Amino acid sequence: MNWAKGRATKGRGTSFKGALVYVLHDKNAQSSERVGFVDLHNLATDDPHRVWREMKALCDAADELKQRSGIEATGRKLTKPVYAFTLNWHEADNPDPAHMRETAMDALHALGMENLQAIIVEHRDRPHKHVHVIVNLVNPETGQAASLSNDAHKLDRWADDYEQTRGVIRSPARRAKFQALDNGIKPPKRPANAKTREEWLATRKLNGEKAKQRAAEIRTAYAAYVARLKAAHGDAAKIRSMEADKLWNVKGTAKS
Repeated sequence: MNWAKGRATKGRGTSFKGALVYVLHDKNAQSSERVGFVDLHNLATDDPHRVWREMKALCDAADELKQRSGIEATGRKLTKPVYAFTLNWHEADNPDPAHMRETAMDALHALGMENLQAIIVEHRDRPHKHVHVIVNLVNPETGQAASLSNDAHKLDRWADDYEQTRGVIRSPARRAKFQALDNGIKPPKRPANAKTREEWLATRKLNGEKAKQRAAEIRTAYAAYVARLKAAHGDAAKIRSMEADKLWNVKGTAKS
C-alpha cells in the first residue's frame, strides 16, 4: 500500500471544481470511462457533479459557523481548502470495491478527517487498483480548518500498519524505518542507489522520449503497411478490370 500527494501541489488546492472535474472524468476529456465507484461522505447532495458547489458553500460560510460555535474568527483566511491524496495498492493485490471504500475511510480516520466533507473516486486507468480522495478542510460544524500537522507521517504510519495487519509487506524500507523508530533507533539511511528527484525526472524524460520514438516507428510501419495494402488492392482491381475486358471481348466475338 502506498499513498501519494501531488508533487507540485503537495496535496493542497484552491478549486473544488477543478479537483472534481479531474477525478470524475478521463484526462482532458468529458468522458468518464476510467471512473469506477464514487462515494460521498458528509454531503447533502447525492450528485457527484454538484459536490464542488456544496463544498464551496461551506467554505463561504466558515466565519458564520465559527461565530455560532463561539470561536473567534482570527488568523489568516484559508486560501487552500482542498486536500487531495491517492491510495495505491500493489499490482499483485486485488481489493474489491467494498475493501477500497473501507480502506479510504480508515485513512481519513487516521488523519482525523472522518467528519469532514469528502469524495472517494476509484480510477481504473492503471494496472494497479487506486482511489482518489478529495477533502474539504473546513469543519462543517465549527467552520475551523482541519490541521495538517504531520499528515505525511500519519499516512506513512497508517500505510505501514495496513501492511502489517495483512501480513504482506510491500514496502520493506518503510517497515524498517518504523521498526527502528519503535525501538528508539535511528532509522536506516536512504539507500545509496535510490534515485534523487533529478535522477527520477531524467529517467522519466528518457522513457518519454523512447515512447515517442517507438510511437513514431509504429506510425511509420503502419503507413507502409497501408501503402502496400492499397497497392495490392490497386493491382487486384486492375487484374479484375483486365479479366472483365477479356470476357466482354469474348462475348463480342461470339456475337459477331
